[in-house]
Amino acid sequence: MAIGDNLEPGMGGGGTQNEVWRMRDQDGNIILVNVSLLGGLQEALRKYPNLAPVSRQANQATVGQLGPGMVAADPFSVGGMGGNGSNGGFAAMADGNLPTVGDLGPGAQTVTPAAFGGQLEQQAPFGAFSNYLGAYGLGSSDPRSAARTFAESQYNPLRSAFAGQQLLQPIQEGDPNQGNEFASFLAQGGINPRKRLGDAFRGLQSAAGQSTLDPGSIFADALDAQTGGEGGEAVDIFNLARQIQRSSYSPLISGRFTGQSNDELFNRFAAQRARAGTVGGGGQNTLDFARSQFGLGGLGF
Repeated sequence: MAIGDNLEPGMGGGGTQNEVWRMRDQDGNIILVNVSLLGGLQEALRKYPNLAPVSRQANQATVGQLGPGMVAADPFSVGGMGGNGSNGGFAAMADGNLPTVGDLGPGAQTVTPAAFGGQLEQQAPFGAFSNYLGAYGLGSSDPRSAARTFAESQYNPLRSAFAGQQLLQPIQEGDPNQGNEFASFLAQGGINPRKRLGDAFRGLQSAAGQSTLDPGSIFADALDAQTGGEGGEAVDIFNLARQIQRSSYSPLISGRFTGQSNDELFNRFAAQRARAGTVGGGGQNTLDFARSQFGLGGLGF
């Protein structure tokens, strides 16, 4: 369905007080969105590009029909697959609080949209990266260009550099940057993936050689990983090494590197460790293993 279909006259620009749309989020859930409170349909889609309009919600209560002591407030509510949301999940109580599940009726609940910054970063890291690029005119709402395409292609190497740094500097509870770590990382050095990747890997090399390394730290567990695959303890080290290798060649050449999956890398790492001695008692750690597997010694690492 194209944007603008199933609209009554005058309902397309957010001019009414309570224009509600059924939209599908990136997980396939149907959400009721009061687009009037977001500046109209087009503005709502600009602010939340992961939402896809399905149809305008018919017979939604207007502000005047919400009842005494209630005002239009939260623009988001779950209507359920095929639901009509007629319980009016967009009202706030007279004290200004959003309604509870009980207030909304059976099967309904309020949904808090991801805020720009921390919550968005946790929900959709690339969305947070796109917002960062938007400050330079290269975000998802800016015209498509060669510069924007190139900038967006730097997401994976920058995220790998960030993850490598986080092995040494995990966020602490109560830190003011909690939930907004990637944006803070980008702000520190901008879009310079080759340098950021190199700095992260050399930082890990330096820490791995220190006798003061905490044996119970995240990094220590990653060096002597006991699990493999995408959720394994060494995945950030493997991804970091892979991105360094790719960043050292032109895109025409690096595109030929199909390489090994993280699961395959872990299997090889575990096998060499077992050959060298007992688990934790011999062989290369994952950092040295990745350096060897990706030929990083010849790149100065």
